[in-house]
Amino acid sequence: MYTIFYILTIVVLTSSFLLFIIYHFFGNRELYRKTSHIPGPKTFPLIGCAYLFLGDSKYFMKRMARLIDSFPSTFHFILGSRVWIVIKDPVQIKTLLINSKTLQKDDIYKFAKPWVGNGLMTVDHQIWHDRRKSIQPTFHSKILRSFMSILQKHSLLLTQTLSDRIDGPEFEILPYISFTIFVSIYENTIGMSIEKERKEILKYLETNGRILKSFLERLNRVWLHSDILHRHTKKKKVSNQRKKTKIKN
Repeated sequence: MYTIFYILTIVVLTSSFLLFIIYHFFGNRELYRKTSHIPGPKTFPLIGCAYLFLGDSKYFMKRMARLIDSFPSTFHFILGSRVWIVIKDPVQIKTLLINSKTLQKDDIYKFAKPWVGNGLMTVDHQIWHDRRKSIQPTFHSKILRSFMSILQKHSLLLTQTLSDRIDGPEFEILPYISFTIFVSIYENTIGMSIEKERKEILKYLETNGRILKSFLERLNRVWLHSDILHRHTKKKKVSNQRKKTKIKN
């Protein structure tokens, strides 16, 4: 009885794995062909350029920075079945952002939903377009100028905090910058100061940092692009931490 069950399990898993490989290898062959003339790093079957990013999230970001420095705008690389087109020229970026035909997001954006929710970065392009029209008036120059006093206040506090530590031992600057950005955005958008809730804010930012790391690692590991496989990993639990982290005010 158990022997038959194990055999069936192995057959199902092997079949699923083969289907996964076939999909990733043949799913985007036409796109591979159309982008093959674009410069980029060496690509291998099935894994694409995943071999370049083997490491943690910090290594992933460093590797991406090296690729951006090594290739012109535009270049491409492949992860699994996905073809990534990278541009860094400001004129090209502007052309892309104002083009109404480039609003649809790739499925890869769903990886970030546990981190940022269903916001402007991850939502469907039609909803994004409607929401953008609603919030666009808030970016008027007069409204933006009204934010300056709060931004200046927190910038001076950041400068003073860093000045107090400048002659001491080496320290990580990112938490200070992240804290300043967060309280500045919160005070400008909500209209309330939360500087006294420093402990809760740092905990919240630390959780977001872990989720971002998990997001980058999932992006890097082709096999975790599958929701079924990702659902049974520890990284899924890390993604769910955002729902449990709140700031009381």
